[in-house]
Amino acid sequence: MLYFRCLLIVFAFFITGCQTSPKPAEGFTAAQIEQLKTEIKKAVRESSPYQQRDAVTPSKSSTASKEKTKKQKQKIVKKEALKKLVIGRVEWIGTLSPKIEFRARIDTGAQSCSMHAENVIEKQIDGERYVEFTTLDEEGKAFTFLKKVVKTSMVKGTSGVAEKRYVVKMQLSFGKQQPVVNVNLNDRRNLKHRFLVGRNLLLRDYIVDVTQSRLLGGKE
Repeated sequence: MLYFRCLLIVFAFFITGCQTSPKPAEGFTAAQIEQLKTEIKKAVRESSPYQQRDAVTPSKSSTASKEKTKKQKQKIVKKEALKKLVIGRVEWIGTLSPKIEFRARIDTGAQSCSMHAENVIEKQIDGERYVEFTTLDEEGKAFTFLKKVVKTSMVKGTSGVAEKRYVVKMQLSFGKQQPVVNVNLNDRRNLKHRFLVGRNLLLRDYIVDVTQSRLLGGKE
């Protein structure tokens, strides 16, 4: 706009000079004045509201390009999905030592797996932190674990209050796989499922179909 106004002022000056004298303005040729008129007309066209609206409106080619990119991404995702195993909203999962089976809830919203633990006691063994805890199987039978502490983390529970939890590394039995993942210990005695499968186990290998259950087999 500043450029346009300057051109108008200069043009007005030249026009005034041209009207009072048949000769071109002092210091400028007739060709230069004609060029200035052309530039002003171009500036007027480019500064019109229609031109500005067209400038911010995405072109058809740009929109088509974005749609093409989305479709290409969909094809890639679908192709990768064919390599993954479909599981249901509830699946059986087990620990190896001691050997326990849990009816686990699959939770894609949880960052990591969680396991029921009570009577949690921290111990120092050879200068390293361990944790001893008790868990219950589906029949209520108690089993004791002793695991090295990977870390402690603050996790917001179902009550909405953040609480300190121990995180241990465990090898699990999940279908035909035996993944090794971090599991945070939590008192889940008032919850329906004593084990929760989170994203750290699901990533890259599984797709969840919430309309299904126990697709990996196991007890009914």
